[in-house]
Amino acid sequence: MFTGDELTLSPDEYNYCDAHTYGEWMTKPATLTADGIIIRQCENCSRYEKQKIIHHPTKYTFAAAKYNGKVQRPKLTVRDSTGAIIPASNYTVTYPKRIAAGAAKATITFKGNYSGKISKSFTIAKAANPLYAKGRTATVKAKKVKKKAQTLLRSKVVTVSRQHGKITYVKVSGSKKLTIAKTTGKVTVKKKTKKGTYRIRVRVTSAGTTNYKAGSRTVTITVKVK
Repeated sequence: MFTGDELTLSPDEYNYCDAHTYGEWMTKPATLTADGIIIRQCENCSRYEKQKIIHHPTKYTFAAAKYNGKVQRPKLTVRDSTGAIIPASNYTVTYPKRIAAGAAKATITFKGNYSGKISKSFTIAKAANPLYAKGRTATVKAKKVKKKAQTLLRSKVVTVSRQHGKITYVKVSGSKKLTIAKTTGKVTVKKKTKKGTYRIRVRVTSAGTTNYKAGSRTVTITVKVK
């Protein structure tokens, strides 16, 4: 087996022939930390000639991966110590069966002109929160508001769907006659509010989960006092 020491032989140590006939190529694979070489050998004697340096791998880059409910296998690019891309035919990648967002490790096993095995981490990013929110128009009776404050259920004032994570509601602007509960989304019309149309802008926020980012939408809620 070729070890590379043969290339250090002095001319007197070679069994020279009259005419060299170079045939089979031999390789000393690059390892994870050291370069390898490709050499050729004379078919008639023990002469070796160095043909090419195989630069060892140094950089491992995974393509972006984002949660989508499926096992993630992001494309891997491996570069050698000169920055050149090592063809994918020189290694195999074994991915974990990970679906959730977060860190994961893949195992790279080299072959061909390279040898060794190494594990490298990649990240599965959270997906965007598909939160949907839309303000609605609700009506309260003036005679009821005259006696006491009136509370409207969240379902009467805003439509929320496709959320991932706890929902909160924050008033950002609008009529002082209307308030909204942060956790329930209930809107309260203050006592003795006169007849008319009142509006508030509310930021609806979904806190996110393990697999989804936080997301928010700003909606306009309208309340008519009749």
